[in-house]
Amino acid sequence: RPIRPLPPPIPPPIFERARPVWEGGEKTPLVVGLGLINLVMVLLFKRVGGMDFRAPRRPLGIRARKTMGRKIAPGHRYDSGVVREQTEQRLRDQAETVQKAKAAADAATKAGEDPVAAAKAVGGEIVYETVPATIRFLEMFPWMCSKLYPLLFWYAVVFFAVPCVRAAYCAWENGNIKRRNDARRARAGAALREIVAAREEKGRAAAGRKNFIKIVDEPDEPDGSA
Repeated sequence: RPIRPLPPPIPPPIFERARPVWEGGEKTPLVVGLGLINLVMVLLFKRVGGMDFRAPRRPLGIRARKTMGRKIAPGHRYDSGVVREQTEQRLRDQAETVQKAKAAADAATKAGEDPVAAAKAVGGEIVYETVPATIRFLEMFPWMCSKLYPLLFWYAVVFFAVPCVRAAYCAWENGNIKRRNDARRARAGAALREIVAAREEKGRAAAGRKNFIKIVDEPDEPDGSA
């Protein structure tokens, strides 16, 4: 039977390299650990009320919000008796407002609500002492933290979310790379087996030709006595 020829030469398969799922150096665990600690500290700081930190002010008392009388125009003549009566009436109104504000503030304090808002609702206000400039300067940092907290929080989320999303994509892509490499390996293996089979068949054919017995018919030589 005809000998099967050897298949044409094929280039070696080129395999794709799998992508690293997590990239980083020796300090990667340290960076991740510090990031988690910072995130926990920020959440804990907000939980305990650090964003709303404000140095305590001692309340000095309650007063009516409108304490100024009407301004008198220059050169205006007025009756002293009328002015005195108006002033006394205004003082009585202010005293009444102060009593209402104090009662509202006490009720809000007992109910666990904001006494400042309660006093303001009835026309009064709580007067607090003025703290030193150093304390007011230090109060700026919690105020800045409260304003920057959303930005810092989402930065921390992105800091961990981006590597996780990339790791998930690399794991999915590595699966595709493995399937493509397996297909290349299978095709290379099939071609190699075909080459080996053709080589073995050719070798068996060559060995069979060596075992052939060649029979040659020679013509009879003429008899010399004839």
